[in-house]
Amino acid sequence: MLRTTLETPTAIRSGSASRYQQYEKNVRQDYAHQTSHHLVSNDHYDLYVFEDLKIRNMTKRPKAMRDANEQFLPNGRKAKAGLNRAILSSARGEVVSFTRYKALRARKLVMLVPPAYSSHVCRVWPR
Repeated sequence: MLRTTLETPTAIRSGSASRYQQYEKNVRQDYAHQTSHHLVSNDHYDLYVFEDLKIRNMTKRPKAMRDANEQFLPNGRKAKAGLNRAILSSARGEVVSFTRYKALRARKLVMLVPPAYSSHVCRVWPR
């Protein structure tokens, strides 16, 4: 039996991979919608503050390092790849953008603050 190009094993595998990637994307968007809805629907808060994290800068590839003999040195590439995957799969950017438009509809305010020194404990408002 002769197979057509659509029935080849590589086409079947790539189709299942693209379906799984679409499924992952849908799960991330659903999570972002549910999280932002949960935040905005809470009547106790009218102001939401997020750190203005530069996700693109956080997920850059590590630079290749060379020694004096021009040999490549280990630079933690695999660990960084895992961290990048975790950062991107958290859908943080979508949560912020969805919270912005849902808060606008609910007449609430969303602010982005610079991330520098935002994790320090404030002396006036201790945790």
